Amino acid sequence: MSGQINEGKAYVEKLRAKGRSDEEIRQGLRQAGWSDDQIHALFAAEIPRPPSPHVASSWRVPPSPRGRKSNSTLRWIVAVALGVAVAFFALWGMSELMGVGEAGREAKRSADELADSVGYRSEPNAGRQAEERVQRTTARTWQRVASWRGQGIKTTPKFTVGAEWAIEWKTTPGQYGDMLFQIFINGGDGSLAGVAANVIGAGHDTTYQHQAGTYYLEVNSGQSWEIVVSEKR
Repeated sequence: MSGQINEGKAYVEKLRAKGRSDEEIRQGLRQAGWSDDQIHALFAAEIPRPPSPHVASSWRVPPSPRGRKSNSTLRWIVAVALGVAVAFFALWGMSELMGVGEAGREAKRSADELADSVGYRSEPNAGRQAEERVQRTTARTWQRVASWRGQGIKTTPKFTVGAEWAIEWKTTPGQYGDMLFQIFINGGDGSLAGVAANVIGAGHDTTYQHQAGTYYLEVNSGQSWEIVVSEKR
């Protein structure tokens, strides 16, 4: 048995010298008829494996206890320094936030004092109230442009109006009873622009127009009448 082991050792050392791995050597032994127990006994005999000339040794000198202690001390110092830095910046950030908040409150107090001094103070619905005031001041109303009254046929002077205007008229029969009452709207160039009234006898109404320009009216009637031209401004 020892002879076979010695022969096997020589075989292993020879293949190792050629750069074969132990697994390749085991596989070769199996193919040569060696059993797993024999192969195990062969490698259990502590066959030294020569270092490969192409692979650097992985064995390193272990660090001295003094070096490990120095590294541990250095890591502790760095950790303490980082902790102190984090705490400092956290406290600095909180102080800055508190300062900003205090500055904001001081600015609000100053604004409130200024508002009180000028008699104005912002309220939750101040925006809506301001909008309502603007609407009241900017709301357009009907303004009188011209008015006439008479009896019989009449041509009015020219007048200029915007895009929203109206003709309000009223007529009553005269001494001859119910008669025709007509109002013709003419453009500044004399062209017919519309008819505002066409009745017989008493009546009153308002005719709305939606074309800006210069106009004049022609009244054709034997009755008494009143006419008012208004514009929405």
